[in-house]
Amino acid sequence: EEGQRRFDAARSSRLGQIWRALEDWPAQDLADFARLLSRFNDAWG
Repeated sequence: EEGQRRFDAARSSRLGQIWRALEDWPAQDLADFARLLSRFNDAWG
């Protein structure tokens, strides 16, 4: 359980770093990234 809690903490802080980085991206880059993700989802959906 201690290991799981540590893993959850690491994952949430990693996610927090990613979201903070994404917030700094220009809107156009975010739009391109979202299009790329949706195309990826279509390919695997």
